[in-house]
Amino acid sequence: MRYKEAGVDIDYSDFIKKKIKKFLNPISRERFAGLYKINENNYVAATIDGVGTKLIIAKEVGYLEGVGIDIVNHCVNDLLCSGAKPIFFLDYIASSNLRNLDILKILKGIKRALKEHNVSLIGGEIAEMPDIYKGENFDLVGCMIGIINKKNILPKKIKIGDLIFGISSSGLHTNGFSLVRKIIRENNIDLDTKISGRKLKNILLTPHRSYFKILYPLILENKIKACVHITGGGFEGNLKRVLKDKISAELNFQNFKIPEIFIFIKEKGNVKWEEMFRVFNMGIGMLIIISKKEEDYIKNYFKRLKEPIYFLGKINKYFGEKVKIRL
Repeated sequence: MRYKEAGVDIDYSDFIKKKIKKFLNPISRERFAGLYKINENNYVAATIDGVGTKLIIAKEVGYLEGVGIDIVNHCVNDLLCSGAKPIFFLDYIASSNLRNLDILKILKGIKRALKEHNVSLIGGEIAEMPDIYKGENFDLVGCMIGIINKKNILPKKIKIGDLIFGISSSGLHTNGFSLVRKIIRENNIDLDTKISGRKLKNILLTPHRSYFKILYPLILENKIKACVHITGGGFEGNLKRVLKDKISAELNFQNFKIPEIFIFIKEKGNVKWEEMFRVFNMGIGMLIIISKKEEDYIKNYFKRLKEPIYFLGKINKYFGEKVKIRL
């Protein structure tokens, strides 16, 4: 099964994004967040995103606090990939019938995640549109603004020989749920099915992880050349954002144990490996690219934090394939 069969066409999305780029400020075209120059040394960074069809499972199960956490942490990570520190947030919640949606539970999750990052919720919008949203469906979107000093802007110049490390995800985060839901529906899979001792519904609704507290100190110390948030488009789609014309990335997952949930999805949906890596994070929510000379420092830093980090590859010359993945 392919993502396209679930109604999501990654190739067309990439095509449209390329067309959209010409409308953007040049400094923002290849970034996870848009940048706006305030003065000689300081910039504002901005990002906007949604939770996607994970919302449908969250509504069905009744765990709405988690999607509030999802939207905040997703935005935090996108700002982080530009080197920015978040300062305030706005939300947008739309539904067919507001009485059928416990908005306060969503806001509880948003508030909890914002508190973790010392970020303010300064406003938002709630809309009731029965002609747009049908049944129990609703949408959740977040806009986050951050600040950044010129010297900390990412990505920095990436060179051949630079190293790529990965940091674990907490699960699927917020991507690939249209495909997951189709697989569940067509195989009549019960959400209480246990995988590695945990119920499927609990695995799927585990909130999106934030990497801010781990990586922002390294950004301030200029120890990282790039952060790559593995979201929609998977590894290839997101790595291409930081790779210039004459370089490519080679990733090797032979020594990384892919979490059981992704194996379950692959087998139940008969999804090819190539498609899995285009759709899901496969257990790696964030990549960092560093200079070879910083390798020992980075390893020791993560060891002190007791945070696992995985060497996944390096930067090579470009030979016609922008991102190569070995299994």
